[in-house]
Amino acid sequence: MAVGYGIYALNKSKDDSTTPVEAVKLTTPIITPEAEEKAAAERTEAERIAEAEEKAAAEKTEAERIAEAEREAAAEKAEEEKAAAQYTTRIVQNGETLTSLAEKYNVSVEKIKELNQDK
Repeated sequence: MAVGYGIYALNKSKDDSTTPVEAVKLTTPIITPEAEEKAAAERTEAERIAEAEEKAAAEKTEAERIAEAEREAAAEKAEEEKAAAQYTTRIVQNGETLTSLAEKYNVSVEKIKELNQDK
């Protein structure tokens, strides 16, 4: 960063007049316009990086939320299938199919077949 120092060459006296004094080097740096532009660009780059990191974190959070919802849905479906797997004795009527029974009792056709292998 290009930095310069200003020179203060006047000193205020007690009667509020100014008198020339020996030049004194200031300790506060004066930033050149070029250095100021470079610093602004660096801040902008840092802000872009921070925004990208925040976006990535938000996307990860969204992905985690979706995964959790999918796990919950799978667990709920497993509970429903478990409940549907409770044995129900039913006499099949003419015109009923495994598909229609599976839909009626919210169970898969494969599960009906599995439970009725010995019949």
